[in-house]
Amino acid sequence: MVEVEQQASPNTVITLLPNRSASWASTKLLMAAMIFFVMVIAIAWAFVGAWVILPFAGFEVGLLAYIMYRVCHSTYRSEVIKISPDAVEVMRGKLPLHNYRESYTFNRSDVHVEIIETENDWHLPDIRIVTNTQSLRVGGFLNLSDRKQLAKQLRNCGLPNCRTHWWKQD
Repeated sequence: MVEVEQQASPNTVITLLPNRSASWASTKLLMAAMIFFVMVIAIAWAFVGAWVILPFAGFEVGLLAYIMYRVCHSTYRSEVIKISPDAVEVMRGKLPLHNYRESYTFNRSDVHVEIIETENDWHLPDIRIVTNTQSLRVGGFLNLSDRKQLAKQLRNCGLPNCRTHWWKQD
């Protein structure tokens, strides 16, 4: 999800968030339902005499819970791009947006946006903020329509764009 906020006339803040269909509370509810369903079946088989299924069911439930936790946790990532007349600042972190793990500041006159596309569009385009000495990938967790919207917003803010497939329509 790409959210654009115009603070003042020359200043723009672009907030990038992954698409999230389930909150942590609904993910926990789904995990509990799956754990209950799997364990009822495993215990029923154990009462019939196939007790050897219990460790496998426990492993399955533990792995499912771990994977669901990791997926839900990764949907709370965020990136904020602040564009002012003098600088471009990129901040990365987790929601809520109080603390950022990483922060990068570039001189705006040195910055251009590079959009790297594959030959047959088999992969999503890669969007990078590039200076003479540094290249920073932004929006790596966005889907195709959000990446196109991000590239358009960066272009609308006056940052020069370089596309590998410049002859294609957006």
